[in-house]
Amino acid sequence: MTKLNIISLLFLCPFLMVNNDFSQFLEEFVETRDCSKLSLSGNLFSWSNKDEVKSKIKDFQLFIFDEDDYLSDKDVSKIKNEIRKNNMELLNMIKSKGSLIEIYVNEKNDVIHDLFMIVQGEDSSILFNANGSIRFEDLKNINIDFDGSDELKKL
Repeated sequence: MTKLNIISLLFLCPFLMVNNDFSQFLEEFVETRDCSKLSLSGNLFSWSNKDEVKSKIKDFQLFIFDEDDYLSDKDVSKIKNEIRKNNMELLNMIKSKGSLIEIYVNEKNDVIHDLFMIVQGEDSSILFNANGSIRFEDLKNINIDFDGSDELKKL
């Protein structure tokens, strides 16, 4: 019986580790970069004091690049390649206030498990990554503010 449990875990591990791999990729990607970094664990929705919120964000990463270390086309291509490897799909692409905003998700049954957002503005770029159990209807209650975050609230 123990062998069966171990074998089952070995088959499940690649599916459970998908976002951890992407989060690790982002950490390594920005390690030597000159950007503002914010990485937190905990439920972002708990800060909104809304009893009806059913979503939970386990952790998130926010990286802000300014004109001193702007994301190049090569950087964006590398990030998008990693997005594809992690089976995230483009949910929305928006041009807003001079910025191009792309939102990628890994979702099942209307619940987002992995959410990634890249904002390319005229003078800065932003990467936002979150994972957990996020319902679309709860995104309007997300309590974070950065260029492009309003687009998350509209999904």
